[in-house]
Amino acid sequence: MPRWVLGAAPLALVAIAVAVFALLDGPGLGERRGPPAEELAVEQTVLRPGVIELEFAGTGLYMFHAHQSEFAELGWTGFFNVVD
Repeated sequence: MPRWVLGAAPLALVAIAVAVFALLDGPGLGERRGPPAEELAVEQTVLRPGVIELEFAGTGLYMFHAHQSEFAELGWTGFFNVVD
């Protein structure tokens, strides 16, 4: 078997997987829960040593992350759940 066939096989498998995913309308992605991002509003912020308190207008699961790579590398990324 020619070497190029061995190199093309993984690429062909990925292409097939993407095609099936597209034909099935992206199963597994699920719906985003909670209000649209443009409707998310922080009502109040309270900062104390070691504590950040936020009051939100809506509920749902949200992600926080740093926009500076040196902080992102320190793990400043996670999720929080806003409940009533």
